[in-house]
Parts: sequence; C-alpha cells; structure tokens
Amino acid sequence: MNRPPLLHPAAPLLTASRGHEDAPEKPRPHTAQIPLLRWTHGLVNRLVLLTDWLLMTIVGAVAVHTLFQMPATITPLQGLVIAGLQATLFTGLVRRFGGYRVERYERWIMALADILSGFAVVCVFATVLSVAFVPENLTHPGWMLAWEGTMLGALLVDRVAAREFVRLVDRKALLRRSVVVIGAGERARETMFHLTQTPMSGRYEVLGVYDSRRSGAAEETVGGYKLRGGINELRNFAQTHPIDIIVVAMPWSDADDIFRVIEDIQWISADVVVPFDPIGYQHFSASVVYVAGKAGLQLLYRPFKGTQGLLKIAEDYVVGAIGVLVASPIMLIAAIAIWLEDRGPILFMQSRSGFNDKPFAIYKFRTMRVDPADDGSFGTQGRDDPRITRVGRVLRRLSIDELPQLFNVLRGEMSVVGPRP
Repeated sequence: MNRPPLLHPAAPLLTASRGHEDAPEKPRPHTAQIPLLRWTHGLVNRLVLLTDWLLMTIVGAVAVHTLFQMPATITPLQGLVIAGLQATLFTGLVRRFGGYRVERYERWIMALADILSGFAVVCVFATVLSVAFVPENLTHPGWMLAWEGTMLGALLVDRVAAREFVRLVDRKALLRRSVVVIGAGERARETMFHLTQTPMSGRYEVLGVYDSRRSGAAEETVGGYKLRGGINELRNFAQTHPIDIIVVAMPWSDADDIFRVIEDIQWISADVVVPFDPIGYQHFSASVVYVAGKAGLQLLYRPFKGTQGLLKIAEDYVVGAIGVLVASPIMLIAAIAIWLEDRGPILFMQSRSGFNDKPFAIYKFRTMRVDPADDGSFGTQGRDDPRITRVGRVLRRLSIDELPQLFNVLRGEMSVVGPRP
C-alpha cells in the first residue's frame, strides 16, 4: 500500500491505553472494503412510510385551498396541521399493524386492506378536527369527502410506486440477503433445504457452510455445498464479504457449543439466528425471526441496518469534517513542533482491526524518537519511557496525538463514537 512521504510505519507505536505496556497488532494483508450501507427490507419500508407521510401532508395542505371551493374557511396553517396530524396517525396505525412490509406491497389485496383500514380511522379523526376548527363545516360535508378522497388517491398511487420499486430491487437482487450456515448435521441440512429448495429461496444467497468442529475445507457436503472450513476460515471470509445472516444450525442439545460459536463470531456484523421448533413454545419475550420460512431465535443483530447505516455514515462524515476544520490549527502547530524537534517524520501508521475485523492503518502524530532497530513489538513502556520526545509528552498529555484519526473517519475506516474517533 502506498504511504504518504511523512508517514513512518516502523516508528514506535502508541496504543489507545496509554501508560500500559501493550504490544501492537501484527499487520495483516489489506482486504477489500465492505460497504456499510446496503439495501434492506427495513430501508425500503421506511422510504414507503416517509413517502406516505409526505404525500398526505403536502397533498392535503395544497388540495384544501387549490382544488376545492370550501364553504367554510380554514386557514392554510390549519389545513397543514390537520393534514400533518392525519399523516402521522395513518402511518402510525399502518406501522403498528404490520402494513409497512415488503411482502404486503406486492399483493394488491393486502396493500389495499392496509390503506383502507388505516384511512377509515383517519377520516373520522380529520372530520372531528375540521369541525373543531370551523363548526360550519357540518353543513357542507362534500368538500371534506373530496379532500379526503384526494389524499386516499395519493396513497394508492404511492402503493403502485412501492410495488414497482420492490419489483425493481428484486430484479437487481438488492434485497437478497447473504447467508452463512454453521453446522454439518441434520439441522444444517434442514436449514439448507429451506434456503435453497423452497419458494422463499430466491430471497437468500448461501455464501458457504462452515463446521465449528473442524479447520480447513473438506470434501463433505451439506445441502449440495462443500464445507469451507471452521471458524477461522469464516473469520477470513467475513473480512472481505458482506454477510447479512449467520444461521447457527446446530441441535439445541449442544447448547454449550452453540454459545461458544456465538461468542467466537460476535465480532461479525450480521444477524445471528439459531433455528428452533416453535410448536408449543411461548415466545412473547423472545426475538423470533423467520429465515426462508423457518423459525429461529435471533441472538445477535447486525448494527447499522438500512436507515441506521445511512444516518451513521452522515454523522461520521459531518462530525469528522467539522473536527478537521476546528482542529486543523492545532494539528498544524503539532506537526511543525514535531518536525522542528528532530526533523523526523510527523505521522506514523499502526495496524488495527476495524469493521468485521478488517485491518486498516490508523494515523497518529509521532511522539517517540525514530529508531530503525525498533519495530514497535514492545509497545509503550509507560509514561516515563525514555523514547518519548518532549513534544510527544505534551501531545500525549493533551490527547493531541490522536487527532489525525479524524482523517481515518473521513476515509470510512473509523467511526466517531465518543470523545475520540
């Protein structure tokens, strides 16, 4: 990997836990970038919900004054308030009863039932509000019916658009979820059948099957897929391939092994599901999900799904950019001071584990003297380490040496999680 000329990769290293003896991680090969933001069912559902709300609010506010001759006067602000409240109530009801789901947009009967049931409540609510604003509206109900009908028409148009949008993302396989299966027994074979042989199989892509009790690939197959190895092989695979779901397809009689596997894979950014038979089981407090129609307990959740990932990316870039602008005078002074003290390099890089255990090079200001014979394997030997320069002691005390990590944030390698990146 090409390095800027001012970087010194072999300089003594500084870990996040300053003042403790801590050896750095060994550098690992550079791997491909895994996108944080990917299409999900939740992201599509939130987009449809937002569109519903905007259409009802905008169309309702505009139509009440431009399309109909109202016998009683409602001010533009009152019309906007009523339309906005209707939109909030409608989207809340439809969401509460599961109407914002991809599979419901695809079926006209379900989509129409969701809209009509939610809108019936909204019409009663809107009538009460409009009469409360202007009691004379009771004697002229026609314009109210036309007004509500316009918003209902807008919602129907939105459902047509949602259906076509879902078809589009399906054709492009944007909603297809990537699955990894752990297990080699009967439960794993049953899981593979549901993932590959049922009508729901088109929404899933099996990336591989792994067996936690072995290491290295094997000729044995599970559901037509060769075993790709154990947890170590899965670790390497997860660094370069986005995984949505990990199904731990092991019998519940091996509960100790199941939880050991979950502990070993918890660093992977994926939903972790353990299949089970829900017959006769009350799961009011459990998180039960269905993967290709097969019930499972969801024990871990993939962070930053859909909209959450979009908001987190926006937060990191905004905060990172502001941080660089605010801290640039301080970083400039620190860079000049480091260079003037011994004319050595200003920055150095250290290998760290990032998203999905993917290695990346973290940036820091150099706070120790340059020693070509020191590969940094002993880490920092406390605050009184004689290798620390005078400028370095000041930078460490004020945590200024960490500021270049803001550039790692802007590169998408780190995230802003608190006082430090």
